[in-house]
Amino acid sequence: MNESATGVQKLCVGFYQLLGLRFQEERHGKGPVHWAAEVDSAVMEVYPAQSSAEVDGATRLGFEIDEVESVLALLRDQGSEVVSDLKQTQWGVRTVVKDPDGRSVESVQK
Repeated sequence: MNESATGVQKLCVGFYQLLGLRFQEERHGKGPVHWAAEVDSAVMEVYPAQSSAEVDGATRLGFEIDEVESVLALLRDQGSEVVSDLKQTQWGVRTVVKDPDGRSVESVQK
Protein backbone atom coordinates (compact mmCIF):
# COMPACT_ATOMS: atom_id res chain seq x y z
CA MET A 1 0.00 0.00 0.00
CA ASN A 2 1.24 3.49 -0.86
CA GLU A 3 1.96 6.18 1.74
CA SER A 4 -0.59 8.49 0.04
CA ALA A 5 -3.43 6.74 1.85
CA THR A 6 -4.65 8.25 5.12
CA GLY A 7 -4.37 6.31 8.40
CA VAL A 8 -8.01 5.18 8.56
CA GLN A 9 -8.04 4.59 4.81
CA LYS A 10 -5.03 2.25 5.22
CA LEU A 11 -6.82 0.44 8.04
CA CYS A 12 -9.95 0.02 5.91
CA VAL A 13 -7.99 -1.27 2.92
CA GLY A 14 -6.13 -3.71 5.19
CA PHE A 15 -9.40 -4.84 6.80
CA TYR A 16 -11.00 -5.62 3.43
CA GLN A 17 -7.84 -7.26 2.11
CA LEU A 18 -8.20 -9.81 4.93
CA LEU A 19 -11.62 -10.59 3.43
CA GLY A 20 -9.99 -11.34 0.09
CA LEU A 21 -10.34 -8.04 -1.80
CA ARG A 22 -7.34 -6.81 -3.81
CA PHE A 23 -7.05 -3.05 -4.14
CA GLN A 24 -5.38 -0.74 -6.63
CA GLU A 25 -4.62 2.90 -5.92
CA GLU A 26 -6.59 5.25 -8.20
CA ARG A 27 -7.04 8.94 -8.77
CA HIS A 28 -9.38 10.45 -11.36
CA GLY A 29 -8.35 13.91 -12.50
CA LYS A 30 -8.10 16.25 -9.52
CA GLY A 31 -10.12 13.96 -7.25
CA PRO A 32 -8.72 12.37 -4.11
CA VAL A 33 -6.47 9.34 -4.10
CA HIS A 34 -8.58 6.31 -3.26
CA TRP A 35 -8.43 2.52 -3.43
CA ALA A 36 -10.59 0.31 -5.67
CA ALA A 37 -11.22 -3.45 -5.78
CA GLU A 38 -13.29 -5.37 -8.30
CA VAL A 39 -15.61 -8.03 -6.91
CA ASP A 40 -17.13 -9.95 -9.81
CA SER A 41 -19.00 -7.22 -11.71
CA ALA A 42 -19.03 -4.73 -8.81
CA VAL A 43 -16.39 -2.23 -7.72
CA MET A 44 -15.73 -1.33 -4.08
CA GLU A 45 -13.87 1.92 -3.48
CA VAL A 46 -12.38 3.29 -0.27
CA TYR A 47 -12.22 7.10 -0.25
CA PRO A 48 -10.75 9.24 2.51
CA ALA A 49 -13.46 10.67 4.77
CA GLN A 50 -13.01 14.30 5.72
CA SER A 51 -14.77 13.70 9.04
CA SER A 52 -16.49 10.89 10.93
CA ALA A 53 -19.84 12.54 10.07
CA GLU A 54 -19.28 11.50 6.44
CA VAL A 55 -19.22 7.82 7.34
CA ASP A 56 -22.54 5.98 7.03
CA GLY A 57 -22.66 3.65 10.03
CA ALA A 58 -26.03 2.29 8.90
CA THR A 59 -24.53 0.58 5.83
CA ARG A 60 -23.93 -3.14 6.20
CA LEU A 61 -21.75 -5.04 3.76
CA GLY A 62 -21.60 -8.80 3.33
CA PHE A 63 -19.01 -11.12 1.84
CA GLU A 64 -18.73 -14.85 1.32
CA ILE A 65 -15.19 -15.87 2.29
CA ASP A 66 -13.11 -18.97 2.91
CA GLU A 67 -11.80 -19.66 6.40
CA VAL A 68 -14.10 -17.29 8.30
CA GLU A 69 -12.76 -18.51 11.65
CA SER A 70 -9.11 -17.69 10.85
CA VAL A 71 -10.04 -14.33 9.29
CA LEU A 72 -12.04 -13.46 12.40
CA ALA A 73 -9.01 -14.30 14.57
CA LEU A 74 -6.85 -11.93 12.48
CA LEU A 75 -9.46 -9.17 12.72
CA ARG A 76 -9.67 -9.64 16.51
CA ASP A 77 -5.86 -9.42 16.71
CA GLN A 78 -6.08 -6.08 14.88
CA GLY A 79 -8.62 -4.79 17.40
CA SER A 80 -11.75 -5.01 15.26
CA GLU A 81 -15.03 -4.83 17.16
CA VAL A 82 -16.96 -8.11 16.90
CA VAL A 83 -20.70 -7.42 16.67
CA SER A 84 -21.76 -11.05 16.29
CA ASP A 85 -19.41 -13.96 16.99
CA LEU A 86 -19.18 -17.08 14.85
CA LYS A 87 -22.54 -18.76 14.49
CA GLN A 88 -23.89 -21.54 12.28
CA THR A 89 -26.83 -20.22 10.23
CA GLN A 90 -28.86 -21.48 7.28
CA TRP A 91 -26.43 -19.55 5.02
CA GLY A 92 -23.27 -21.01 6.63
CA VAL A 93 -20.95 -19.99 9.45
CA ARG A 94 -21.18 -16.22 9.87
CA THR A 95 -19.79 -13.36 11.88
CA VAL A 96 -20.30 -9.60 11.89
CA VAL A 97 -17.41 -7.23 12.59
CA LYS A 98 -17.11 -3.42 12.44
CA ASP A 99 -14.69 -2.08 9.84
CA PRO A 100 -12.34 0.77 10.88
CA ASP A 101 -14.93 3.34 9.72
CA GLY A 102 -17.64 1.75 11.89
CA ARG A 103 -19.65 -0.10 9.23
CA SER A 104 -20.96 -3.57 10.05
CA VAL A 105 -19.44 -6.20 7.78
CA GLU A 106 -20.86 -9.71 7.62
CA SER A 107 -18.62 -12.60 6.60
CA VAL A 108 -20.09 -16.00 5.73
CA GLN A 109 -18.39 -19.30 4.97
CA LYS A 110 -20.60 -21.82 3.22
